[in-house]
Amino acid sequence: MIPVVAIIGRTNVGKSTLFNRLVGGRKAIVDRSPNTTRDRNLGEVEWNGRRFLLVDTGGIIFHPRDELEQAVAYQTEEAIKEADVIIFLVDRELLPSDYEAASIVRRTGKPVLLVVNKIDNEQLEQGLEEFYSLSLGDFIPVSAASGRRTGDMLDILVSLLPEATEEEAEPVPRIAVVGRPNVGKSTLINKLVGNKVLITSRSPGTTRDSVDTIITISGKRYIFSDTAGLSRRQKGIGYYASLRSIQTIYSSDVVVLVTEVSEPLTRYERKIASMSLEKGKSFILAVNKWDTVEKRSERAAKLIEFIREDAHFLNFVPVIFISALTGYNLGRLTEKIEDVLSARRIRVPTSQLNGMFEEIISHHLPGRVNGKAVKIKYVTQVRTAPPTFLLFSNIERLPQNYINYIENQLRERLEFTGTPIKILVRRK
Repeated sequence: MIPVVAIIGRTNVGKSTLFNRLVGGRKAIVDRSPNTTRDRNLGEVEWNGRRFLLVDTGGIIFHPRDELEQAVAYQTEEAIKEADVIIFLVDRELLPSDYEAASIVRRTGKPVLLVVNKIDNEQLEQGLEEFYSLSLGDFIPVSAASGRRTGDMLDILVSLLPEATEEEAEPVPRIAVVGRPNVGKSTLINKLVGNKVLITSRSPGTTRDSVDTIITISGKRYIFSDTAGLSRRQKGIGYYASLRSIQTIYSSDVVVLVTEVSEPLTRYERKIASMSLEKGKSFILAVNKWDTVEKRSERAAKLIEFIREDAHFLNFVPVIFISALTGYNLGRLTEKIEDVLSARRIRVPTSQLNGMFEEIISHHLPGRVNGKAVKIKYVTQVRTAPPTFLLFSNIERLPQNYINYIENQLRERLEFTGTPIKILVRRK
């Protein structure tokens, strides 16, 4: 199993900056205001041949003042429980809360790496002996902002990881859960996990960054990303949160669009769906709040008909009616997630594929382009995720209606559930 490393410390010591540095990009939103990170954030790191999942937390809060701070404190407790190794982060100024936090970390009995942040030069490395008073052993001074000595830190961190396993080398499928603000995305993930791992609120905009959670389904691990509510007009930190949601879609394998039964598919949601498919992401539409509906069979048929007519490009996408609040149909949703992931990995042997194409072409000849009879000479699958097929022809480009015909025929013969397929043409 791939190891988990959690960054722990009081608020505003630079945890998200260090997280971004180690995962190699601006994955967590960084702001000068404390408590910008409110849920856990997760990224994959590879160093010296070892891979691990790095968890960014909202910070240790000893005396929560409101429900939100209580939830942040809970997130940090859960991250500590899950971690195989803890990075305990402080800055140049030791505070009483650092000693309290160090005491909590020591009691876990887990390997701990003490890191002193904001040490931007050699001069600032002088006179740091007071950090031994945290009773966490040796420490390493770094600058998360500039990257100074973070390589040395990673060398030490890797030595603390559990022994490597075969599973560590396998990529973990990523599921992006997207939708409008307050549509039930966080509630859905909490229900799948079985406890409140994500902060939820009736107020829209509670989730401000894309938040990653590891969930096990049928003995397999997946990373679910809860995203900020998508809308066309955002300002300030909301704009960057929305941008992060789009980036999360780009880095995912499957997109689950959560929408409401009262308004199943808005214009902006159609745009998100189209963009996801164009980027080669598998797709599932989850219609939430189904527990509020009467005469479900009749309503489901009408909604599916509406969706198919309103967005015909989603004809191959599964539509699942769920209740994130009660858990209704979530088992079917997770089954479909596994189905579309399997569809992404379909690889058709070349001999079988060419035999299939002989039949497809015989039923409907490609016709002529600029007076020239079109011939498809050979077909091969060049990659998966999404499945991509290369057609060798006597012309450079086939008519789009014939490409659509080929795609429809492939879908009738193969289980490309919820997964886009790409058809490329090369002249030969």
